[in-house]
Amino acid sequence: MTLRIGLLPQVAAAHFVTREAITGKGHFSAGRPQANDLKRLGNPDSVVICGSHGFALGMREHLQAELPASRLLIESFSAPVAPVAATPGSEANDTLRLHLKHTGQVLEPPAGKSLLEMLETSGIEVRSVCRAGICGHCRLKVSEGEYTLEPDFCLTDKDKDEGWALACCTFPTSGTLKVDLNASA
Repeated sequence: MTLRIGLLPQVAAAHFVTREAITGKGHFSAGRPQANDLKRLGNPDSVVICGSHGFALGMREHLQAELPASRLLIESFSAPVAPVAATPGSEANDTLRLHLKHTGQVLEPPAGKSLLEMLETSGIEVRSVCRAGICGHCRLKVSEGEYTLEPDFCLTDKDKDEGWALACCTFPTSGTLKVDLNASA
């Protein structure tokens, strides 16, 4: 996983590589950057975060606090992981249903996958690109139901309060979820 910090317009860069040994010097450093590493860089215009979904989330929070004026560019190499059920087997007695507003269709997919995976497995086409909560292409509206939202990189708290969700970061848990794939902003 890499965190690349570029200073523009001079285009200076610092790379922090977390899982490989760094033998040379220069602009490569081993491990995650610490606060003193970031202070030494000043105020970069842009910061590029590349790595797993969890790594990208952690670094985003850290960098928003340490470098609030910097533009964050994020590339996640993995999709969000399904959350672990609070009580294993508790949802087994409650059939999961997806009610699709645009067609009236009701699906009964198995639990434990993202809404995006459930829809695709059921033959429903959903526009998606990254599958990691970055691009926002799988944005849809959920008006009812029980689900867990894993953190994403593009919806605001206001969006979420209004029922917007990303299919790749939404994990239905039980009951009937009412989903609108064609809602407009």
